Amino acid sequence: MSNIVAAKHIKEYFSTLRSKTLEIHELANKARKVGIDPQTHCDIPIAASVAERVEAIMGSISPNLIGSGIVERISELEKQYGFGDWRAALVLADEISSEKFCKFEDKITAINIGIRTGFAYITQGVVSAPLEGLINVKFKKRKDGKDYLAIYYAGPIRGGGATASAVTTVIADYVRIKQGIEKYDPTEQEIKRMYTEVMDYYERVERKQYKPTEQEIKHIISNLPVELDGDPTSELTVSNYKGLQRIETDRIRGGVALMLTDALPLKGAKVMKKLNEWGAEFKLDWQWLNDYQDLKKKIHAKTSETESEANDNKLKPNYSYIAEIVAGRPVFTHPLRHGGFRQRYGKSRLTGHGSWAISPITMQVLNNYLAVGTQLRVERPGKSTSLTSCDSIEGPIVKLKDGSVHKPKTEEEAKIRLIPESRFNETLSKPKSDLGTPETENLESEINNQDKNEESTVKQDVPKESTE
Repeated sequence: MSNIVAAKHIKEYFSTLRSKTLEIHELANKARKVGIDPQTHCDIPIAASVAERVEAIMGSISPNLIGSGIVERISELEKQYGFGDWRAALVLADEISSEKFCKFEDKITAINIGIRTGFAYITQGVVSAPLEGLINVKFKKRKDGKDYLAIYYAGPIRGGGATASAVTTVIADYVRIKQGIEKYDPTEQEIKRMYTEVMDYYERVERKQYKPTEQEIKHIISNLPVELDGDPTSELTVSNYKGLQRIETDRIRGGVALMLTDALPLKGAKVMKKLNEWGAEFKLDWQWLNDYQDLKKKIHAKTSETESEANDNKLKPNYSYIAEIVAGRPVFTHPLRHGGFRQRYGKSRLTGHGSWAISPITMQVLNNYLAVGTQLRVERPGKSTSLTSCDSIEGPIVKLKDGSVHKPKTEEEAKIRLIPESRFNETLSKPKSDLGTPETENLESEINNQDKNEESTVKQDVPKESTE
């Protein structure tokens, strides 16, 4: 605790936390040694840093890692690359795969533990995804008889997050390169099986945030240097392309489907942002993922090739967020259509990192249809979000049916000027007003008279149109 820059009483507080935790942990170990429980020691190790957590979580499946020196090596890599940097995970995965810290029973076990340890570092050692989500790594045979890597995923991969899940393929590719293993060579039947399986998962098991097209799946599987595989997670079998030699099951594999809906298609751009900076240094040739981003934009832009070539530098509309809208759901604006919501980047205390906020004035203009907690699907960045309110951002610019344009400054102004029922609601909300009082009776009579005048106007207008 001496390394913490803090006041004396803060250091004492952390020191007390640690000493009391160790004291209770030691007491629990003594109780376990009595022999009543199946294990004679506490299952949960004490870890004070990311490096110690990584060692502890991976030590649960590979005990020879504990005390092997990976804690110190992670600290060195963090000094070299920075805390949480993906490059530290790549180097760590390669060194474990090369058995620099300890020996394993065979080469594939070393690679398996190495890739999963890199994944554990990316997720800061706080989730079970490296144990239960990325469940295995195996050698399989290419058509020419050489080995390639198959990465096995299961449903709990979602716990690691979409970005970290996508990074596992980069870690696996780096280990593959350093260990001299060949790339995966998918057949046409295997590519079609992947697309069929993703569609079956999407339509028969669980609808996901993004539904990739056949062209997108073909591009990813054709270029990915390792195979995405996994254990079956559903009793349902795929609707087509069964009995393929290199795919072990005909049942739907949820982990594979998650990698091809949530991870690589949605987080590819984020992965490439890092690889474009230092990928060449690690000999990672992932230009195909840059090409995928262009392909994805082109597919969802719904523009002709001529327009696309002429407007390469222009922001194009993305229709994916309304592609599968449920009947009856309102659409506030179509892609890049004039009159939609304006965006202002930032966050308030209510929004945090993931939600959006709109002005309370906008809520009034929409007659409170959009309330706090409403879920929205948005064009960009493309993820669903939930709403809160923020009164420090600008309100809406509103065009009324009569053609006039207004920019209300307050909620009251929006109620009075822009909502048709506001005058009636305003009267009812007065302290001493009630239904049946002269105020509401007069208001109702005014509305009724107005309706009658409109009806008579219509009746007078019709004959004129017919005679003309």
